[in-house]
Amino acid sequence: MVTSAGIETQRIDERVQVFLDGVMIADSINAIKLLEPGHEPVYYIPKNDLHEIDLAKFDDYHCPFKGEAELLTVKQGSKQFENVAWSYEEPFDELSELKGRVAFYEDKVDQIRVM
Repeated sequence: MVTSAGIETQRIDERVQVFLDGVMIADSINAIKLLEPGHEPVYYIPKNDLHEIDLAKFDDYHCPFKGEAELLTVKQGSKQFENVAWSYEEPFDELSELKGRVAFYEDKVDQIRVM
């Protein structure tokens, strides 16, 4: 799907894994790839594909193209990593498939592996 702002979402066949502090915290074969003009691709992972972490709201964010998001802190064991991820809990209708999914800032995790 391509929105009026040129944002495209794609269901992908690849496996997406996210590593933080040396631990795999996400492993999904159900990710959605979001392509937005002027930005690198972003992978939105279903929350049920997250492992050994808890998410806590860090802040709110409004994107004029995607909707209302929550910036998230990742709690892993006794460690906390602030503002590492985000989730659109109230995306605009044309991007409703992002609801219930989490994306990670690539520069705040060890690696986002797509294979």
